[in-house]
Amino acid sequence: MGKNLIGLKDPKGLLLIKELIEKAKQGGGFVTFGWAKKEGEEPVEKLGYAAISEPYKWMLGSGVYVDDLADEIERQRSVLNEQNSQKYKNFYHCLRPDHGCFDSCRAIYLK
Repeated sequence: MGKNLIGLKDPKGLLLIKELIEKAKQGGGFVTFGWAKKEGEEPVEKLGYAAISEPYKWMLGSGVYVDDLADEIERQRSVLNEQNSQKYKNFYHCLRPDHGCFDSCRAIYLK
């Protein structure tokens, strides 16, 4: 049998489940709270989202650790920066008249 967690508090005293239920009742919403990644570890910031499941009136929730999200954003930013950097290098190389390809590249990039 499950355990009633309605009184569960995060390290700052936020009534976590109650807050998630309230957000769900309002049509869905985000809650930021502290949660340990592994048992025994210090809690870190987590962003949760809760919504209500009609016909059952269940609160459904999901969450992501904010530091994991920041790491993924940085990884994606690095990939995009590298891709854009390579495109710029290729474009710059193409525009240099001493490489003999200015006219053909101009037709490609300006179409």
